Order: sequence, then C-alpha cells, then structure tokens
Amino acid sequence: MQRIYQRECWVALIAFAVVTFLTHIFPVYFLFPAITTFTIFGFPAHYLLTMVVGWLVLMPAYWYYIKVSEQIDQEIEQYEAATEPPARTATAAARAAGGADD
Repeated sequence: MQRIYQRECWVALIAFAVVTFLTHIFPVYFLFPAITTFTIFGFPAHYLLTMVVGWLVLMPAYWYYIKVSEQIDQEIEQYEAATEPPARTATAAARAAGGADD
C-alpha cells in the first residue's frame, strides 16, 4: 500500500515540476531577446508564445497526469476492497449510551 502512495506522490511532484517549468518560460525571453521584437497579428510574439505554451502544450500534460492519477486511485480502491476490515456493529460510545444492541 505504501508503494502505491509513494508512486502517487512522485507522479504529483513530477507533474508539478513540468507545469512549473512550462508556465515559467520568461527566461527564454532573456536568452533570445529577438522574440520580444516581432509581432503576430499585431500582438507581441512573446505574449502569444506564453499563451500557447501555457494552454495548448499543458493540456496533454494535464490529460496524462489525470489518466495516471485515476489508475493509481483505482489501485488504491482495489487494495482497500481486498483488505477491508470487518464491519463493526456499533461504536463504543453507542454501546456505552445503551443505544446499540449487541
């Protein structure tokens, strides 16, 4: 069970790193300053580039993250269903209050 949760944590951390890397692309403008000088449809090219990377490129990344997360959640549900503890008839508080018939 612990391996499943570790895998879920690693997937979340990797997804966070990918999203952070792709949404913080401003260092590219310092490396290639010519990007900021030309326009596309009258808008500065670096605005469009940021939107394209921020939205269109991240959509498949989010889709893949959701798909992997759902598989991990299904593994957790299967594990819990296989090792489900027996149901209790009443809690100790209910028995103490006299509200539960044993």
